[in-house]
Amino acid sequence: MQCTADLFDFVGIYLCLSRVLAKGEMKITALAVGWGTAEIIGTRLIPLWIGARGTEFDWQYIQESFGANVNLVNHMTVAALLWIWSRNDAKKLHLLSAVVFLGLLSYKSALLQ
Repeated sequence: MQCTADLFDFVGIYLCLSRVLAKGEMKITALAVGWGTAEIIGTRLIPLWIGARGTEFDWQYIQESFGANVNLVNHMTVAALLWIWSRNDAKKLHLLSAVVFLGLLSYKSALLQ
């Protein structure tokens, strides 16, 4: 179910990419940082805020911060692939490879298990 929900994220990122008026690199960077920040606030901020302020610090919070950085790279990759997919002048090989990699990124959690 989580894998299919990622497809809705892809639609949201695509809609944001089509609305932003900037060059390609700036679109990708701004969108990835914004989307990553929204995800971090929605999923990791409260546990980190409550747990990291305690008297005993746990290394789990360091691991969560590394995971957040990996997710940021993931969002940048998705934004770049969707940008390639949305271009009119892209070659068919690039479009096909973008679609394949987007499919793999969407179902990566199921593939890694």
